Amino acid sequence: MTRLFRLIVVLLSVVALAGCGGSGDGDEGFIKEYEDLNGMMTQRGTAFLEVEIPDDHVFSPASEDEARGLLDDGHGVIYFGFPSCPWCRNAVGPMDEAAKESGIEEIHYVNVSQIRDGQEGADYYAFLLEELGEFAPEYPTEEDPGARRILVPLVAAVVDGEVVGSHLGSAPSQTDPSVALSDSQREELIGLYTDLFSAVP
Repeated sequence: MTRLFRLIVVLLSVVALAGCGGSGDGDEGFIKEYEDLNGMMTQRGTAFLEVEIPDDHVFSPASEDEARGLLDDGHGVIYFGFPSCPWCRNAVGPMDEAAKESGIEEIHYVNVSQIRDGQEGADYYAFLLEELGEFAPEYPTEEDPGARRILVPLVAAVVDGEVVGSHLGSAPSQTDPSVALSDSQREELIGLYTDLFSAVP
């Protein structure tokens, strides 16, 4: 039953992103992807954290070609996450605010739930892991004790195609992702993102 639920979630995410052109400000696909879970319950029986994405947000769903191009020789910011991740739901607001304060006009969004846990997208996921290197945390398995995995939310700063910094998770002082950030935690996270974004020309 769990595999069926995951398949349904993945298929719904693919359908939601299929309508996204990945075209900058006001991208309704990103808004829909996150806000559609407002009022819904998680598998654990808790409510998803309510999020409101502003129409002028900086998130742009990145195609595989766009992400590869950025990691080949581009400058910018990539956000790895997915809408049902409670830490991600806490992070998107402060991330958007920090980007605007820092003059970052676009954050390339990669929904890793679609490629991380299945065979579809395996080559793309392997490419992302290679490009992230040490910025993708170790995630040992019996088969591969040195394995790495893209944990989320992971935000990476890219300069000349190289990842020069990242932030994983939410505010360090946050312990329960089902509870919204306090004002001080929100400011803490905005500060971390602002510092990270300062590396991007």
